[in-house]
Amino acid sequence: LRRHVEFCSLKLETGEAKCVFAEGFDAGLLDSTPMRYVDETDEMIWWSEKSGWGHFYLYSQDGKLKNAITSGSWRASRVVEVEPKKRQVYVEGNGRDESGTVYDRHLYRVDFDGSNLVDLTPGKGMHSSFLSPSKQFVVDNCESVDGAPTVELRDAAGRSILSLESTDLSRLLRDGWKG
Repeated sequence: LRRHVEFCSLKLETGEAKCVFAEGFDAGLLDSTPMRYVDETDEMIWWSEKSGWGHFYLYSQDGKLKNAITSGSWRASRVVEVEPKKRQVYVEGNGRDESGTVYDRHLYRVDFDGSNLVDLTPGKGMHSSFLSPSKQFVVDNCESVDGAPTVELRDAAGRSILSLESTDLSRLLRDGWKG
């Protein structure tokens, strides 16, 4: 079992190594995701369950905790994209929407300081989303066990602009299928 993780720096020229920060739990399995470096700002984004929920934290390059980027009773699970100039990060998360189920996955945008969290894929369901290169649009593929799969184009605020695809379940419903 992995119960402790150390994040270390190494100077290749001298071989000098030092522990920048460490994290661990005595009774449990420590999950981790790769550190995300933000070279433009000399910062790092680290995922941790130290709050009891999986969330992202902003650290300086020397390992000093600056702040939590995400927080609350939900699980942030993956960094999708980082916008260093805007000081924003796009993350996937589970269990924060109105359904409260951990099986629903959403795409969020949040500022590095933890403010201005925006759900870019609102509504219940498992959202598999793709950001445009400009980050002005999201293609949102959504599916759920009790509804028809849909694909929508959304703007940078998560508002639906255009329905790209939806599954017609009318024949199944007419034949007695229950979702």
